[in-house]
Amino acid sequence: MSNLPPGVTDSMIPGNTPEDVEWGAMLDAIQDAADELAHAAADALAASRHFTVDRWYRDRLLCDALGIKEP
Repeated sequence: MSNLPPGVTDSMIPGNTPEDVEWGAMLDAIQDAADELAHAAADALAASRHFTVDRWYRDRLLCDALGIKEP
């Protein structure tokens, strides 16, 4: 027996919606590629004579490479 109010299904709970499930599957699918990209960015910064390896530069490099606005 469910503790949910009448008419409410599990898929209506935030985090359990079909969109949330799809988003989670997409993140799982790209996780390895994202990790490799983050390591490549850190390696590029480590090889640079002008920048240090830190999270701020790495995040800016990744945003620039992906063509997205910085957070």
